[in-house]
Amino acid sequence: MSGLSARVRVARDRFTLDVAVEVAAGEVVAVLGPNGSGKSTLLDVLAGLLLPDHGRVTVDDRVLTDTATGVRLPPARRGVGLLAQDALLFPHLTALANVAFGPRATGARRGRADEVARHWLAEVGAAEFADRKPAALSGGQAQRVALARALAAEPGLLLLDEPFAALDVDATPVLRGVVRRVLAATGRTALLVTHDPLDALALADRVLVLTDGRVVEDGPTRAVLSRPRTAFTARVAGLNLVSGTGDPAGLRTPDGTLVAAAAGPPGEPAVAVFRPADVAVYTSPAQGSPRNVFAAVVAALEPHGDTVRVRAAATPGGPAWVTGLAADLTPAAVADLALEPGTPVHLSVKAAAVAVHPAGTAAAG
Repeated sequence: MSGLSARVRVARDRFTLDVAVEVAAGEVVAVLGPNGSGKSTLLDVLAGLLLPDHGRVTVDDRVLTDTATGVRLPPARRGVGLLAQDALLFPHLTALANVAFGPRATGARRGRADEVARHWLAEVGAAEFADRKPAALSGGQAQRVALARALAAEPGLLLLDEPFAALDVDATPVLRGVVRRVLAATGRTALLVTHDPLDALALADRVLVLTDGRVVEDGPTRAVLSRPRTAFTARVAGLNLVSGTGDPAGLRTPDGTLVAAAAGPPGEPAVAVFRPADVAVYTSPAQGSPRNVFAAVVAALEPHGDTVRVRAAATPGGPAWVTGLAADLTPAAVADLALEPGTPVHLSVKAAAVAVHPAGTAAAG
């Protein structure tokens, strides 16, 4: 089996999706990107809900869409399963009947379809809900049933569209664990659309980042999230990112400021990346060992686990690239410094804590 191969172009009004996506058999790929980047359009094309202007989609060497030859299999015949953020279960059917619907639709007799449905309900930990209707299920329970329904049809490709977004904080990690276990056990080829880096880290072998309808980053999950090359990915990963040009001493910003670090690619577009935890905040210029020191003002104070995330903004007339930089401080440090929105500060980060990488194609996005 060869997994998913898709090359599609969709032009709608002022937006164009133009991507090539390859997912190996048994691989899970997370698709990240800001709102309007083309994630939903891509899933609609793969699911057969949208015909691309140009393109070809194959799953396990089976052609699902080919605009050149006029092939367009309807959604029910594509062998593509979908788990969305809303379970979308049939309200008049029991959980068992919902899961059995897929096998029945492909010709299985009722007894065999029910047998398959009970197997998948057990696999996702929902066997006890077999006789309940959707109205009697919690959000997490309904998503388990929806996952079982998607898998019962034995799809060649599983599409996971923000599957945990509508769940509460207690149900999310439990269902994420269920999905991880089932994907590993079945070797299912899957595409996961998410905004949560935990979903990508827990479930995906690879991450693909879309911006303005184009792929701007693609690589192993931990590599992409630890070495982001676009502003969006840095925000998702919780990292600071400064765009500029590689310099033998680090990175040079558009206004000429040097961000000291290990040598960047000389003269090439590059990004400097560093953790909020590595940023110190002072209300007067920092003293001591050589550091990068940037003047800023406090834009916001945000609870962030056991710390407070200090968001920065540019000083009046200062460089705009400082806006959005973050530092993680203890609540005691915030109180000692008397920080509040509008407080002038100096952000300091050691050169050893800054990594410089070649920029993605949308580093400033």
